[in-house]
Amino acid sequence: MEFQAKSDQHGFMVAWPQGIWNSWNAGACWGKASSQKVDEVGFARAVAAYIQSGYAIDRSHMYVTGLSNGCDMTQRLEAEAGDFFAAGAGRRSGFRIGR
Repeated sequence: MEFQAKSDQHGFMVAWPQGIWNSWNAGACWGKASSQKVDEVGFARAVAAYIQSGYAIDRSHMYVTGLSNGCDMTQRLEAEAGDFFAAGAGRRSGFRIGR
């Protein structure tokens, strides 16, 4: 089930911003966002604060997640914005199939 349908069904809000140039500056990582030193932590805080300004959202119930480079960004947010988000969980696969 997609996040939107799940959020509608269970009454929670979901936002999924897209990293600039299809990448996130997750610190020592690949991608243009990293090489351009995009302030992703500031961006994530600003997006969450904007949403919070229009809705009664308790930060103790704000979570982050991501896939691949988004997983790296999730880990960065856990480390650098742990005061802002309750928790995070990412999904990253380093397994190579075949040769």
